[in-house]
Amino acid sequence: MAALVQAVAPLGEVLGEAGGLKVVRWQDPSGTRLVMETIGDDDPDLVPSFAADTRVRLSGVQMLNDDVAMATVVDDEGQALTSVAVLIEQRRLIPWDQPIDGVASIVALGTAVSIHESPGDFGESDASLFLGPKDAEQWRLHPDEPPAEYLKEGLTWPRRMAGESFGSYAVFLKPDQAGASALLSGTILGAERRTVIQTGQEILVVQVRTAGFDVIVCLEGAAHKEIPPVGGILSGSVLMVASLDSWQVRAGGGQGPAD
Repeated sequence: MAALVQAVAPLGEVLGEAGGLKVVRWQDPSGTRLVMETIGDDDPDLVPSFAADTRVRLSGVQMLNDDVAMATVVDDEGQALTSVAVLIEQRRLIPWDQPIDGVASIVALGTAVSIHESPGDFGESDASLFLGPKDAEQWRLHPDEPPAEYLKEGLTWPRRMAGESFGSYAVFLKPDQAGASALLSGTILGAERRTVIQTGQEILVVQVRTAGFDVIVCLEGAAHKEIPPVGGILSGSVLMVASLDSWQVRAGGGQGPAD
């Protein structure tokens, strides 16, 4: 990674500077991005990203900690669709003291993802299970015996995720512990294989419709030999990254960079 950073840093675009910190973004022809945050001669902090063409409206963007922001995805009328914890390419440049709004490009970097031929296949697979530790143990040992509380309340056993669902793990954590990982399932709208010119590595770029928004999901090409089928389901853990080229500070707020 150090060699890659050294090679691409001079080729990057300066997004801005704040408090002695410079934010530089390099982009490969494949769309692969690397955001480098540097102060003096110190090793840079890095944010992996991608030049996604999907756009979402983010409302109330607020930093949770030094790295991760929380935002609400809204529709064109401002109605809330879902919440997302996200790494923002411009995180060192956006204000800390007041929430902001803006239109962002957004990408999900797959960390542990499975592909399913159809919604039915997904619904019958273990990947769709949505169980706590106790229920997961019951499912492992006695899959045909629903827990008593399921029977009492008339709940479907086992509990499963919908084919289009999204949830950031950060909503269950304290702000200082929050990360940008999420559990995402969505319908595959299209996919293509690309090669990162700088490294020769292949990636899969998959357009997905999930609960509340469309998103580009990037997968390691070597781990997925086949092109994901249109109409199938992609599901798993992802790292959410967004780019905010412009934003509006809410009334009464000031704008200041992170330290």
